[in-house]
Amino acid sequence: CFDVTDDMLEIISTLPNLQYLIMRHICGVKLLHVKPMPKLRHLDCYGCLDISPQAVIEIIQSSPLLETLNVRGMQNTLPEFYDSVISIIQSRESGLELKLLANPEILDGLQEYLDN
Repeated sequence: CFDVTDDMLEIISTLPNLQYLIMRHICGVKLLHVKPMPKLRHLDCYGCLDISPQAVIEIIQSSPLLETLNVRGMQNTLPEFYDSVISIIQSRESGLELKLLANPEILDGLQEYLDN
């Protein structure tokens, strides 16, 4: 794990032209105070075990150009998470598809949700 804090990421998220953010294997970061990143296209949080599902939802909502989101390692997802992610993706005005890389159980949960 690297020594990065939520406060540091909050500052980074204010960069106006931020398009790529790669932060792998950062422990203890929940992304709770990340500012909207309207130009963000790729966010890689692989191995960040403590990311809050609510923070992921807020990032998807506030990043209309987001094309890839890697949250493999995220834990503690509930059915409401799947509902929110699907709803946000379906209502995106940008028309861009979002490639979500996640743990198999998250993807299975999304598939089960879509099948119902």
